[in-house]
Amino acid sequence: MKTSTGSAKHSFSKRAACLSITAALAISAFAGMGVLSTTANAKNDQEDYGLVENIQDGTILHCFDWKYSDITDSLPFIAKAGFSAVQTSPVQPAAGTGPWYWLYQPLSFTVAENGDLGTADELKTLCEVAEQYGIKVIVDVVANHLAGDHTNIQDDLKDDKYWHNASSNIDYTNRYDTTHGDLGMPDLNSEDSYVQQVVAGYVNALKEMGVDGIRWDAAKHIGLPSEDCNFWPAVTDNDLYHYGEILDGPGGDNPVKLMKEYTDYISVTDSGYSSLLADCFKNGKVPPADGDWSKEGVAANKLVYWGESHDTYSNGENYGTNSYSQNVIDRAYAVAAARADAASLYLSRPYAAAKDSIRVGVKGTMHFTAPEIAAVNHFHNAMVGKEDAYTTSDNCAVVTRKDGGAVIVCGEGSGDVSVPNAKGYVPAGTYYDEVTGNEFTVTADTISGKVGESGIAVVYNSQFLSKVYAEPEGDAEFTDTLSVILHTVAAHDGYYQVLAEGDNKIYQYGEFKDGDVVEIGADIAAPSQVYLLLTALDANDNYVNASYFYKKISNRTLPQVEAGGIVFDNSQAKWDTINAYIYDESVTPKVENADWPGVAMTDCGDDYYTYQLPEKFADCKHIMIIFNNGNGDQIPGAMQDGMTMKYADKKLYNGTKWMNYPGYTPSDDPEPEPEPEDPTKLEPSRYSIIGSFNNWQGDVPMYETVALETPGVYVGYIDGLSGHYDFKVRADKAWDLSWGAYEQAEDRTQNSQINCSVDVAEGERLVVILTTTFYDPAAMLNPDSRIFASDFTSEELIELWPVSFYTFVPQTEYTFGVVGDFNNWSNDIELKDVYGMGFYFGTVENLTPGQTYEYKVRANGTWEYSWGRYEFDADKAIDRTQNSQTNCSVTVDENAKSAKLIVGIATAAIDEDAQDNPASYVHNPNFTDEDRSEFWPVYSNLVMDMS
Repeated sequence: MKTSTGSAKHSFSKRAACLSITAALAISAFAGMGVLSTTANAKNDQEDYGLVENIQDGTILHCFDWKYSDITDSLPFIAKAGFSAVQTSPVQPAAGTGPWYWLYQPLSFTVAENGDLGTADELKTLCEVAEQYGIKVIVDVVANHLAGDHTNIQDDLKDDKYWHNASSNIDYTNRYDTTHGDLGMPDLNSEDSYVQQVVAGYVNALKEMGVDGIRWDAAKHIGLPSEDCNFWPAVTDNDLYHYGEILDGPGGDNPVKLMKEYTDYISVTDSGYSSLLADCFKNGKVPPADGDWSKEGVAANKLVYWGESHDTYSNGENYGTNSYSQNVIDRAYAVAAARADAASLYLSRPYAAAKDSIRVGVKGTMHFTAPEIAAVNHFHNAMVGKEDAYTTSDNCAVVTRKDGGAVIVCGEGSGDVSVPNAKGYVPAGTYYDEVTGNEFTVTADTISGKVGESGIAVVYNSQFLSKVYAEPEGDAEFTDTLSVILHTVAAHDGYYQVLAEGDNKIYQYGEFKDGDVVEIGADIAAPSQVYLLLTALDANDNYVNASYFYKKISNRTLPQVEAGGIVFDNSQAKWDTINAYIYDESVTPKVENADWPGVAMTDCGDDYYTYQLPEKFADCKHIMIIFNNGNGDQIPGAMQDGMTMKYADKKLYNGTKWMNYPGYTPSDDPEPEPEPEDPTKLEPSRYSIIGSFNNWQGDVPMYETVALETPGVYVGYIDGLSGHYDFKVRADKAWDLSWGAYEQAEDRTQNSQINCSVDVAEGERLVVILTTTFYDPAAMLNPDSRIFASDFTSEELIELWPVSFYTFVPQTEYTFGVVGDFNNWSNDIELKDVYGMGFYFGTVENLTPGQTYEYKVRANGTWEYSWGRYEFDADKAIDRTQNSQTNCSVTVDENAKSAKLIVGIATAAIDEDAQDNPASYVHNPNFTDEDRSEFWPVYSNLVMDMS
């Protein structure tokens, strides 16, 4: 392999040539959607996610039917979405497998060693990893009954004395029937002290595994001390969180008294209020009242609300909320979770809808990560201890929190609203909706702003809403300069840049703080589109960005031209004579309007000059223009090709850049160049390769490696070469901005005068890299701004020159493929190392929205070497040649229009030996656990069209 940074004499190793891509891929691949380490990135402080310590104070994600390992893998997303707790399905051994309801027919009070949800060890691992994120684990416990087949239940409970013998024909107004009748399965004698001892022992065993809370199934069917049943005092004496499922109410003559007695031991569900919320939004209305039980005096800090539960969704397509849209449920949940003191439960909906099709161990939707759900959760957590008020207005539900903020939920639709500031709880001022970033104005009486498409606005000073913005917001026109006010919201270290369309120059830049005023555009020629780019850091030191577009217009009159007309603005150059030299060298003989220096342009006044292309250029395909003063000055500079246009174009040089004449849109753009077969590509970038291999005609496109979330690095390659070649990289298929070999130039925005030069042997592939983000965060905003630091050494200047290239022979000895649910675990989809860097990639097309897929990467179509997700147990992952036991997994958003999965395996992220033998992934023994997870070889990026 041969490598170069623009010149063969500045040769260095392939590893150095690929440094920017290798490091970026290895570090950033996990930022994409797909495979994510659940250990290296776990944060030990729940405050980083705004989570709460007390489960009752937070929100709960019901991971209904999820495997423990799926929950563990998703903990980063769950924490980021603001859930302080996760709830599993029952973990007891079940009487059957398959449909979800078997888990509610348990055989014993033990943890299933190898059930459909996973192993006992995987449950323990879930608890351990969840603790690192500050997330609590709640287990659903079925203690009212066991399975009907008593031949297989635990032996010590088979005696008749441990069972009730009442009828299964339950009168729910009768408490004896409710607590002693069976629900289709024999009812345990909850009054018996030994039954209480067994259940309490099971709960303590769960606590020893790391479980933090219990959800009690069918709680209303288990009696209370006032009914001579001491079950609840016996099983809740353990410092765990407890809440019980009480559907509709406990029954009996005095349900309020009974409900309050339940809350002496456990929190309880308010299913009536939760149903009211969902039903109202289903009908496009907002709920008119507070919770059912809170109105009866049950303390709100002993209540659990939901938008829907697993029971309301999973019992059939014509039952409960099964037919309700996800957005209806989200709106109901938003109201519930906005309330003070009550906990709120969010169901991860199964993808299946039919009762028997909802299966144990099948992961549900990841919709809980939606911005509106995360925002409501963040609000809920931030408002702990603040009183609430509820009102409705103009078909909007409004929950305000004292000295905090508000959640506004439209009964249907979205748009501009002006609603009451209930009890005046939200202090007057300007706020921003965490969901959309829209501005809201609050007075003592009203809250006004625009609710986004979700129909949910979360208005408060959110630590999770960081933004930068400018006033005016854009499209403003100006002639000389424009005053702009710069703002930061929950962000620091603001930085701005001012650029012009089609120009590689930064005209202004600097730091700013909230409220600073800057004057922009003074040095930019008119007419021009002016770009203002803002960036800052949020509380976690992540970048937040914004961009604005303004129009600098001329107070001079631009001369009119026909097709083929050219205008030159001399207000910047101030030349005495303006010549236009027009030529096309792609034909023989060369076509030109005149010998150098061309033809004098027509003076139209106001420093404008025009020229009309002669008819001889009508059939020319590569017309170029050089402006000059006949005295040594020219645009573009000496030894550079001219600026391009087509015969029918109308063009303007506005003093700094070559552009289309204002109001003119080209209608006859040529067909795009053929694209190379690159499995990692998305869309061609503005950058391309041109050189002697194609007679300096027909650019070869380059692709930004955003497929791996690695912005600012562009790669292209060329096959079928043999011999010596010169080439350059350029932008926009024009010569305004181009790079060749390294020159002694501290400003990389300058067009280098020297071509890159390379010798390519037959069978080799030429790979060219353009890197824009070696060192300067500002380059992320403007990839063409590459002004070096003044203290860089000459050696560093060479190494950081933006163009590097190398040649290699594409390898066929080692082949990698991906197999999974999408191809029935056979007929591997090939992964290709198109760039010769040890990164093998392929694309799985046409994934189904709403579907979860599991997969692995393997070598040579066999299972001798295979890789799934990173193993949590570090001892299992020291040697990456070991086959990981766990599949990779991704879930396609149900609202995606289309989706594809880019899968890769990196063989060069660890050591040089891996380049020679891609099957050897042995880690350096000094690597930490974080290193092991970060350099795990399999990378995934799920690309979804959400338009």
